[in-house]
Amino acid sequence: TQERIGMLNSIGFVWDASAVRSQPKNDVWMSKFEMLKKHKEQHGDCLNSIVPQYDPHLYNWVCNQRRQYNYFKLGKKSSMTHERIDMLDSIGFVWD
Repeated sequence: TQERIGMLNSIGFVWDASAVRSQPKNDVWMSKFEMLKKHKEQHGDCLNSIVPQYDPHLYNWVCNQRRQYNYFKLGKKSSMTHERIDMLDSIGFVWD
């Protein structure tokens, strides 16, 4: 009904899911990077204070960055770039 459409619109419902799927991966990466920066500001590091039970998404993202970095070093297909390495290094990211 129009009422339901209005209610969904009022909460920002996305009608075209393809628009969400087409969000550039770099935007998602930057969003997670910003979360990691805030985490470091609050907890003082990018290593031991990320606990899977409390922030599983950030924990998984950090683990994935380490895995992608290792692939990158080995010359394998990886989403890691020199720019991302520099950005993570700039906040004291621990690679192993």
